[in-house]
Amino acid sequence: MIDKTLPVHRGGPLRVLVCDDNVDLATTQTLLLEDAGHIAEAVFGGEEALHKLQTFKADVLLLDIAMPGMDGIEVCRTLRASAAWNHLKIVAQTGQGDREMLRRAAESGFDRLLVKPVEWTELMALLDDIRREIRRVK
Repeated sequence: MIDKTLPVHRGGPLRVLVCDDNVDLATTQTLLLEDAGHIAEAVFGGEEALHKLQTFKADVLLLDIAMPGMDGIEVCRTLRASAAWNHLKIVAQTGQGDREMLRRAAESGFDRLLVKPVEWTELMALLDDIRREIRRVK
């Protein structure tokens, strides 16, 4: 059951693609984002994320780093290699919050990094910050 006391975003919805090989986590996060008023979709692998982004015009990609096959680092590097994805805010989600992971994420082109388990209030605050950044650019 979704906790209706969870904070809801301020302002208009963001389009968020959640990519995590943990199907339960990705699905739950997507449902909670939708409940908070965002437009969200879930995929469960790196290659699937790249494919989905061709049709789902996301503002934000919540991207797990440690996935089998194409991992989040490779997905981020692939997206950052093309100017077509400069608008996309890519947020790493990882179970490792050490300095080495922070360095790797920054070098790969991630805009932000969240350490799992991600607190809902932290995610909502981050999305509010991203919305403000997007509005300043437009």
